[in-house]
Amino acid sequence: MSPRPTTLLGLVLCLGHTMHTQAGTLPSCSTRAEPDSVSPQGWPVTIVCRGPAGAEEFRLERKDDRNDFKDEKTVFQIGPHQTEARFGITTVSGDAAQHYQCLYRKGNHWSEPSEPLDLAVTGLPTEHLYILIGVPVAFLLCLLLLGLFLLHRRHERKRGPPRSKGEEQRPQERLSPAVDVADETPDLATVDRLPEKSGEVDTSFPGPGIRNRISWAVVAHGLS
Repeated sequence: MSPRPTTLLGLVLCLGHTMHTQAGTLPSCSTRAEPDSVSPQGWPVTIVCRGPAGAEEFRLERKDDRNDFKDEKTVFQIGPHQTEARFGITTVSGDAAQHYQCLYRKGNHWSEPSEPLDLAVTGLPTEHLYILIGVPVAFLLCLLLLGLFLLHRRHERKRGPPRSKGEEQRPQERLSPAVDVADETPDLATVDRLPEKSGEVDTSFPGPGIRNRISWAVVAHGLS
């Protein structure tokens, strides 16, 4: 004897009610991303699911595909009334930019899904970012070193070639004979002032040189 349609309908309703009581009877939890829900490409991100005390397990799933999920049974007690689980993403990429939601389990019952978390990925990968920053910095350092080198060369040209100690003493050595000549030259006033006697003849006759003046002075002295 086949069951009546009303009997089948009642069984379906009872089964649906039982499934609803087992999944979705608990309040939803919260979901957040650390350090931020907008992350540069290549950086690590942690998705934190937080629920009430007594949660035994957390589940992180994609909103668009609930079959793609990850369960975490390591639950941390946060105060007397809260628990949480952490889902780490070592390096975010374009594929990680999804809508995520969390659930938690108590016994055989799962909670309602949390509000979706929109994880956005922006910018270039970290390696490319380092290259873009490092190349201009290295170029500027090279220009700075080149400028300092050119300034140093220009300063050296203005100063001229360095002189040794021997070269600096040569002008003094050249001047010393002249000084000796000046010291050995007799004073004309001293030569003219020979001992005079009364009636001395004036010997201021111009001569060709010092020797002539000395001769005339001797002659004049003899005549007296």
